[in-house]
Amino acid sequence: MDPYPSWVNPGDNAWQLMAATLVGLMSIPGVALLYGGLVPRKWVVNTMLMVFSAFSVVLIVWVLWGFKMGFGSPVKLGPGILGSFVGHPAPVLGPAAEQGRASIPLLEGAAPEFRFPQSSLVYFHFAFAAITPVLLLGSLIGRISFKAWLLFVPLWSTLAYSVNAFLLWGGGFWAQQGALDYSGGYVIHLAAGTSGFVAAAVIGPRLARDRAHGVPNNLMMVAAGAGILWIGWNGFNGGDMYFAGANAATAVLNTNLAAAAALLTWVVLDMTFGPQRKPTFLGSVNGMIAGLVAITPGAGYCDGVGALLTGLIASAVVWLSWNKLSRLPLFRRVDDALGVFHTHGVSGLVGGMLIGLFADPRVIVYLGAGGAEDVSFSGLFHGNPRQLVWQAGAAATIIAWDALVTFVILKALGLFMSLRVPEEALPSGDLAVHDEEAYPTETMVAEAARSTRSGAAAVPAEPHHTGVRVRLARNPESGRPDAPPYFFVVEAPGSHARLPVRRQVTPGDSYRKEIYRTELLGQVVERGNLPSLEAAVRQVLAGMAPEGTAPGYVLRGAADTFIPVFRQGRVFRALVQDRWLEERDLSALRAAATTRLTGRGRPTGDLTVLCVDPGDLSGVPPVLAFSHREVWVPAFPTPAGRLRVEVAGEEVEAEAGLSGVLALRGEVARLGHESGRLYNPLDLAVTGISAGLWASWSDELGPVEELSVGWREHPVRTYRYGEATLAAMTGPDGKVSVLFGRDRFDLLARIETATRAGEAGTAVR
Repeated sequence: MDPYPSWVNPGDNAWQLMAATLVGLMSIPGVALLYGGLVPRKWVVNTMLMVFSAFSVVLIVWVLWGFKMGFGSPVKLGPGILGSFVGHPAPVLGPAAEQGRASIPLLEGAAPEFRFPQSSLVYFHFAFAAITPVLLLGSLIGRISFKAWLLFVPLWSTLAYSVNAFLLWGGGFWAQQGALDYSGGYVIHLAAGTSGFVAAAVIGPRLARDRAHGVPNNLMMVAAGAGILWIGWNGFNGGDMYFAGANAATAVLNTNLAAAAALLTWVVLDMTFGPQRKPTFLGSVNGMIAGLVAITPGAGYCDGVGALLTGLIASAVVWLSWNKLSRLPLFRRVDDALGVFHTHGVSGLVGGMLIGLFADPRVIVYLGAGGAEDVSFSGLFHGNPRQLVWQAGAAATIIAWDALVTFVILKALGLFMSLRVPEEALPSGDLAVHDEEAYPTETMVAEAARSTRSGAAAVPAEPHHTGVRVRLARNPESGRPDAPPYFFVVEAPGSHARLPVRRQVTPGDSYRKEIYRTELLGQVVERGNLPSLEAAVRQVLAGMAPEGTAPGYVLRGAADTFIPVFRQGRVFRALVQDRWLEERDLSALRAAATTRLTGRGRPTGDLTVLCVDPGDLSGVPPVLAFSHREVWVPAFPTPAGRLRVEVAGEEVEAEAGLSGVLALRGEVARLGHESGRLYNPLDLAVTGISAGLWASWSDELGPVEELSVGWREHPVRTYRYGEATLAAMTGPDGKVSVLFGRDRFDLLARIETATRAGEAGTAVR
């Protein structure tokens, strides 16, 4: 018996299967780890699931029709490029298709016959087909609907990727012209960058706070994923000459040379010209990827010097694209979450054009046989300027076709389904979309374990706190009228408070003859005796200070909602339904808390933010707020009679008068604009002002005119302040909102918008 057909070379077949496995590992777990570590922790599960699901979907598509579309016989659609644009779709699942000799019809005679079965070729190119939408995903993380993703991937793989592969690898039009793409700089990376950018534009941006504070959640995961990508690229480039020969070894060495040169170039550029003039690990990963992508089109066509230059040049160009081009208005509007356009699109294009310069005829791809010439290729630097023309033409085709296909697919899907995660689920991410978390709290794990063992609903653990002491003290001035007879003295890090305890006799109550009550942050706590009241206060404090410190703020809402908010450095933290939420400002935290509570079936109403006075633990409501859509920044009074806001991790104070409020608004608008959360500073309104307070301020302004707006019963009075025109609108709750505009026409449009939305007087968002 013989396990090998006469045409099988065990070494070539083993290397092809090994290379395919290395490329597969680049997707799962490589990109899953890389992207999973880069995204905010609330999107880790969503990211990993979309990677694994895309990998699975593409495999089914590939064996049913995709492989033959990319590497089969051409469909004659018309003259020119249309005559060799895509292959006939057909499955590759039968015994002959899996165990017969591998072949690509249009390459027969132009390359040596393959020495492995068709199944090895199918699986090898499947791994390439799978990683392309997986890379593209990096542009869309944090808002694309999972259902839309499951439909987009097979459609895009069929209509975009299969065409790309046929044009350059399957013997299609650009392969016939002589365009070079050794392992997918155009077919994979330029395609992913182009389609990712277009898809990000169509689907829309992430939440503004997610864009402004996109900090990686786990750099160790990033390191693991990046390492798998680097080593996996040996199979990516080393397997594409289809033989375990000298050219495969050349491609592997060139791949690593380019990656090393690009990584070091990016680090040096960061240290020399970067924003902080410091080397960063994330920067090194970007440089590594830029080098790997750029060498991919020419890994087996250039020598080591060309590989080093490719890594250096591509890294410098992508660094400039990442740090400079991204500041242009177009790139600020389009939310390419992980920068796929730069690290894959730009780098793939640069690498493809560089091989038009560096392709070296002395680098042999296939040895000539029977007196035939060796197969190799030349670029501009070796006397072939036309190579640059073919490279540019192939790149333009990939960009135009993939952009068009991506746009059409998404617009078509958008006709009957939402392309985005529901807006109310965006602040919570994984928990709202998948009911899973990558990093569940210990409390949640314990509750889940108890629930699993008992088969019943989990019961929350008793609250725990340390560092908070409560003692009852008699008030030495209790003889004075209206003076409380007792105090609870509460001592905690950052707080030393006295809570008045009042006694009320209830002669008509046969159950309780007297009631003792105190108040904590608006919560009235009352019991029939002092020991019971003290125990109740301790219980409230246990929930209020789970970390052993008094909170800086509290979120209050309907259904006795009471959520302490703690400040840790520049981050606000709150324990909501046994999960710690962390955000850089109060408005983001309030939105996330609302989403989590409503998602768990607990109505909250409109959560109010109270500032905690450490002297008596009372809750101080905001005097007003600066708001627009997702931006909501409350302003609280200070003991010195000023107003204070916290925005983007910074504290800003101003006088409590009109000029101070407008100065605060200007600072909040500036910080919001710089962080990308506020596109136009004029959009920021001042809301929640009491009518009396506004009346005292408006005396400082002379009215400009009164405008009749839509169906409002009373005209709106407008004022002039500096370069802006402003208007005051009183809402149904009696609160005043102040809107701003460049002129009366701009202001009129804003007033009409707010009036129709019914938002004036509460929050113009």
